[in-house]
Amino acid sequence: MRVCVLAAIVFSACSSLSRENARIASTPQHLHLRRGTDQDILRQVGFDPTKMKPDETQGPDGYATDYTAPNGEWVSILRSASTGIFVMYGDRTGQKSSWELGFHETSQ
Repeated sequence: MRVCVLAAIVFSACSSLSRENARIASTPQHLHLRRGTDQDILRQVGFDPTKMKPDETQGPDGYATDYTAPNGEWVSILRSASTGIFVMYGDRTGQKSSWELGFHETSQ
């Protein structure tokens, strides 16, 4: 019986890691993100914006918004007049990715 319980615990832990690894695999460095609202960018990286907790910091020529998911993953979106849009992703294991999206077009 102990072996079965231990096997179930290990399987459960591996299943959880597999889901987390699947998100990491879906957000590689070469993922081509498109410019848009923060909510658009969060969806492109694979997050539900309604489940992310935002924390905005004003900078000298723009602002940064850090979004945190309940499982410890995070996305930072920096919007600067001098550097454009920069997106960073990380998780609790230390995996990180970043994307430089440049500037918004002036005409729509």
